[in-house]
Amino acid sequence: TSIYESHDQYSKALDTLKTLQIDSLVQDFEDLLSFQKFKVEVNTRIAKDSLKIDDFENAEAYISRISPILSELESNGVDDLILNTYKISVETMVKVGKWSDAATKLLILDKEQFDIPTLKYAILSQHDSLKTRLLNNIVESSHILQNVLDTPLSIIFEKMYDQRIIYYDDYLQVLQYYLETNDLGLSKDYISQALSKALVENNLIAASKIYDNCSVKNFAEILQLDEAYVEEIAANMIRDQRLDALIDDISIVIEFNSQKRSSLKEWHGHMIESCTILDKIVDKISQTKPSLADSYLNN
Repeated sequence: TSIYESHDQYSKALDTLKTLQIDSLVQDFEDLLSFQKFKVEVNTRIAKDSLKIDDFENAEAYISRISPILSELESNGVDDLILNTYKISVETMVKVGKWSDAATKLLILDKEQFDIPTLKYAILSQHDSLKTRLLNNIVESSHILQNVLDTPLSIIFEKMYDQRIIYYDDYLQVLQYYLETNDLGLSKDYISQALSKALVENNLIAASKIYDNCSVKNFAEILQLDEAYVEEIAANMIRDQRLDALIDDISIVIEFNSQKRSSLKEWHGHMIESCTILDKIVDKISQTKPSLADSYLNN
């Protein structure tokens, strides 16, 4: 197997590794821990070789096989085997677009050397309850945000955490950073699509907090993206119940539904009504007792 790998013949290396009947070899080991480590090592090697030939589905399948074992091994500490397995696992999750899983695995390791990739993958995660929990865990970390202060990730994370709208200039800046720190050989299109999708989702949530509606055209202009692309992302979020909104197919307008905003509008209506009543009282006082009204208004 090593010979095949040294000559970049990863398909042949995989064929050899897959012939191993791993579970039948358990009696050859002194204890269960040694056998589990062997099983993790072989499956990780298969996943790594699969990544070399862009067989991401196969890599994910073999990483999934050993996930239950990893948690048991971690109780004995994180050694080089576990660290290597996590690196391969993270690379696999990245290659299949499971950004939240990739960030979560790095968070488990809790090592400063992974702070930047942890934040990068967290930002690219789709908006849902898992991402909210992920962002909260990052905020609670004693080192992650401190170690990214000098990067564009810091600004994007802050706006995303606060659910504020992110604009085109910030998008360009952080996209350039992603491309410059791309150490997994990801294509520019793959990175830009993942980033633009994450920022559109963030902006939709942010806009839903302050607007009743927004045309897809105007919304797409925020990040200078294609209207159809933005509409598709919004439609998917609505379908997955990750965005409380509707899309008017005729006017191509996103209508946000927010109970919180409805309460705010109700409060605002009460304030207007109260001010109107107060104005009428002042007017009546002015008619009956002008001097008293003048004295009140001057103060």
